[in-house]
Amino acid sequence: MSTRTLQTSLVAALAAGCLCAPLAARAAPLPDAVFGATLGTFNTSQSYSAPGTYALGNLSTTVSGLPTATLTGHATGTDVNVFNGNGSLESSIVYSFGLNGAPAGVVVPMFVSFTLLTSSAGGPAFQDDASARFVLNNGAFDVINLFSSSSDPLAHPNFTGTLGFSQLSDAVGRVSLQIDVRAIGGGVADAFVDPYIFIDPDFLARHPEYSVAVSAGIGNAAPGGGTVPEPASWALMVLGFGALGAALRRRARPQTA
Repeated sequence: MSTRTLQTSLVAALAAGCLCAPLAARAAPLPDAVFGATLGTFNTSQSYSAPGTYALGNLSTTVSGLPTATLTGHATGTDVNVFNGNGSLESSIVYSFGLNGAPAGVVVPMFVSFTLLTSSAGGPAFQDDASARFVLNNGAFDVINLFSSSSDPLAHPNFTGTLGFSQLSDAVGRVSLQIDVRAIGGGVADAFVDPYIFIDPDFLARHPEYSVAVSAGIGNAAPGGGTVPEPASWALMVLGFGALGAALRRRARPQTA
């Protein structure tokens, strides 16, 4: 075999190996989830840093990891004297998500379905209150930032639905869930947050090698027994594609000294 023939064979073999090699999985593990809360009654407080159910007097909060990441909070005012038997709690989860099985730099259309619920009743106006916030960052900026408040439901209503966004396959996104409940003198306040992140089903049908990964100890279960919800809004996806396109153009721009 001639030297030229050998070189040609080696090049062909290397090319075939590259074409047949599996797509690279995410190289680095995602950051650990962060849990945090403070439950406080008059002169007493309690904090936590792990999933579980916590109670202090008339306050309780449940923070789940697996099989899904959810936050619930409940407060009951037990005395008309605002300095006794009352209190407030703040709970939060922050975790990361990315995509496995994809080459770097691919723009992947995605959705997040979530519920943001708050309610309060019975106590003095604007003193019993529940609030909840859901923030999703796609690795470049906050594409979703919604806030619900039971004391101001017209300006900050509850939300249950699906919103679209897009993410680069080599980016690490971040989800922040936060609730805050307070009850005074016989009032009741509740808050609840529950998200589910998934790839656009049409895109996934064409590219089944993609999957969503989340921080260890955090679940990403679909609501309703595992069914994928119907996307309810495409507006944020359009914005996300525009922003990611700009990011890709900046990445491709040659660097100057």
